[in-house]
Parts: sequence; structure tokens; C-alpha cells
Amino acid sequence: ALVVGGSVLRDAAAVERGVRIFAHMAQELFQPQGFLRERSAHYQCVVTNWLFDTLHFARAAFADRQQACAAFAALEALSLRVSSATALLIAACDGLDTQIGDISPDNHPSVAIARLRRLYPSALAGSNEQPDWRRDDWLCVSNAKHRLLACGLPRDYPFDYTTHGHPDLGSFIWAYDGRTILVEAGRASYRNDACSRLQTGAAGHNVLTVQGLPPLVDSLLANGRWCPRPYAQAAINFEHKSGVGIQIRHSGFTRIPAVGNHTRAITCDDGAIAVLDELEGVGDIEIEMFWHLAPGFLPQENSAGIATGHGLRMTVATAGGDAGASGMHWEEYPYSAAYGDVQPAFMLRVRRNVRLPWSGRTTLQVMPCAA
Repeated sequence: ALVVGGSVLRDAAAVERGVRIFAHMAQELFQPQGFLRERSAHYQCVVTNWLFDTLHFARAAFADRQQACAAFAALEALSLRVSSATALLIAACDGLDTQIGDISPDNHPSVAIARLRRLYPSALAGSNEQPDWRRDDWLCVSNAKHRLLACGLPRDYPFDYTTHGHPDLGSFIWAYDGRTILVEAGRASYRNDACSRLQTGAAGHNVLTVQGLPPLVDSLLANGRWCPRPYAQAAINFEHKSGVGIQIRHSGFTRIPAVGNHTRAITCDDGAIAVLDELEGVGDIEIEMFWHLAPGFLPQENSAGIATGHGLRMTVATAGGDAGASGMHWEEYPYSAAYGDVQPAFMLRVRRNVRLPWSGRTTLQVMPCAA
């Protein structure tokens, strides 16, 4: 606002102050390779628009002025990293119609992208040249048939500026042959209602929970993020295997007595992906896994792990030694690809009683069908 208003009113001091504030906060808000720390695909595009608007108006104001040269140069350098990161993310999400993290009420995700393409086309150039990548905490795995997209976290948790991220450690989006299979639930509103609580909680993501708890402490306050150390502390490590898959290892579940590290490896193989979960520790626990299908997939009657839609038949099979009963059932959930937009979709919930240490494999396979 300072930069745009100052440029229009020819108030160079306001423009300079705005540029300095933006450059100062950008050091905290953006990661080294240009991704927003807030872990939201939509907010990445929203804030990229802000950055390029700021630079556009500042260039006009600084045509004959050098007072804010250092801050302006810092923003110019930042814009190169941010545009590269945003371009990669937009290309990775192309055609998926699903969002990782919060969705802004400011505008529709497609509008934020269209605005960048219309006003700053050079910022998104060359995004299709790298279909398989890892930048900051974002990972994309792409090969001839599969596309996986996940948002990781820094090695040490908790950390600052997680406002628009969700408790989704270990979650991912999956598309096969250009068709979206697994999605994130999104976010329809910022009201504290049942829909928002599900979409922003662990049950809105393709994660594993232990004793009903998500992989990391989300918040111990109704409207805050108080995460006391050492209870909330966790070490996190992501590995990107080009064209093959992703591996996540973390200590977030160690806040639960007798539970150790969790490792999840996701690999692509022909018409299927395999998800191997391993938990260290001792004793008997209850785990639950959530698998969110894109709208249009319908569960097959009398078949717990089968759904059809979009010309595909999708089968979920689980394997792994367990110490008690296991349950698998379909449940309808609210899906939002944009703010205020809610449509019904189905998720598969798999609940098992297991004895630690434990490892279990989930295979999600697709094949063409008439549905």
C-alpha cells in the first residue's frame, strides 16, 4: 500500500519506506529458494503478485531516485528466486485442481495464477523445463505416468511463520496419467465450524495418526500456536528420489509415550504407488490412515478398498503384521478447491491396532475401467 499509494501520489518517502519494510520482512517470510514459509500453494501465488506489484510501482518511483537502492536491489534479487519457485509450483499443480495448505479468501486460486500470467508473464517462463524437483521444503516427483507433490517442513520444529500451513506432515497429492487421484481437503472458510476443523486437521490430509494424534503438535490454544518445548520439538528429514518417490522421517510421534520415529516412503511403480510406513517403539498402539480421493470417485458397494471414477478403478490394499483388529471404511468429506467452494468427496479411513516396532505397506493401484 505504501509503495503503490506513494507512487501514485509521487511521495518518494512513502515508496522508500514501503520498499524497506517489504525487503526486511521478506527475509523472514521467504525461504532461500523462493518459497513462502507459510506452506500454502495459494498464498505463494497471492504473495508473488504482491511482490511483483511492489516492484512494478517502485521502478516508476525510483526512476530518478537512489535512496532505497539497497532494499530495492534486495527485492529485485528475491523476485528471481520467488518467480522460479512459483512457476515450478504452478506447473506441478497444473490440472490437479487441489491446494496444499490454506486457501485465501482474497481471490480464486485460478485468478491469482491468471493475474500473474497476464501482468508478469516473464515471471513464469520456463516452468515446464523441470517437472521433477526439490526446492526449499517443497518436493515434486514426476515421471511418464505419476506426479507426486508434497510440502515438507524445516529440519527443526516448531518454527515461525506457519500460519497458513496445515498439520500435513507425510501427506502428498497424487496424479496418474494426468488424472488427479489423491487430493488435500482444502479450506472452505476461516470459521471455527466442523468443516474447517476437518479440513485443517489431520483428518483432512493423507497422513498417518497415532493414538488419534497428528505427526506434529498443531496448537495447544484455540486461536494460537503455543507449542511448548521440548514436548513439541521434532526433527524432520525429507529425501527426494528423482522420478521414483519421496521419503519422510521424523520424530514428531515421540511425544507419545513408548513411540519412536516414523518413516514414510512413497514410491511409484507402473500403475500404482506404494506407501511404506514404519514406526519405532514398544507396546501396542492404534494407528489410523486417511486417503482422500478427488471428487468424482465413488466407492464400490460391498468393497471396502475399491472406488471408480474418471475412467479409472482405484484399489487400496494394506499389508503389515498387526496385533489386533483392523477396520477400513469409506466416509464422505467436504472438499474445497477454492475458498467458499465445498463439494462432496470420499476418503478411505484405515484403522489398525499394531504392536511396535511396526511396518505396513499400503498399495494404491489404478487401472482403466468404464466408470
